[in-house]
Amino acid sequence: MEVLIAASISGLLIAGAFYVFNVYDTSGDVSAYRAELEAEIRNDLAWIAKDVRQAKSSDISDDSSPGGNDPTSFHVKFRPAAGWDTVSSQLQLASYYIEYSADPVAKTFTRKKINVADSAVLATWNFNHIELDSAKPIFYTRDSGGNLVALSGNAGALRTSRKLIIKLTGQREVVLKGQQGAVVNLSCPFTQEVKIRNE
Repeated sequence: MEVLIAASISGLLIAGAFYVFNVYDTSGDVSAYRAELEAEIRNDLAWIAKDVRQAKSSDISDDSSPGGNDPTSFHVKFRPAAGWDTVSSQLQLASYYIEYSADPVAKTFTRKKINVADSAVLATWNFNHIELDSAKPIFYTRDSGGNLVALSGNAGALRTSRKLIIKLTGQREVVLKGQQGAVVNLSCPFTQEVKIRNE
């Protein structure tokens, strides 16, 4: 009888230890995936910010039609600074455009390098794990009162404030090990405000 009670208690202790280990292992997996997703979104923001800092405010905010760069809450396009002409004292722009474009319907967010002369796409990069929703713009600016406003229809505010705010939300589904296909949806929102230095 005592052996049976001891075996039962041992069995419960072992089952409890496995349960605790499984919960700890699962939370470790989720934490690792969250850290990976956060790092990915931070890198994406850093890349976009680095490009935007090289833009000329009148170029990135050019909403003239036709031929403008058509800034919207899901699209920016500009020629990065290539250098300074000391003879004419003017900023020289690159021979290519950088274009960031998000399509909430197709769930795509891309960066393109486009030749100015013939509009040929020189390179394309696709961003992964970005939440895209037509109700959640990616590009914002500040109005004359300093308020955050979506970029669509506010190109003039972008020219004046010379600030582009980028909001990216990383999103990823994680299937938990040992949890009969249980899924955790990770979401990591990040915002970065970029000052456009070139006039």
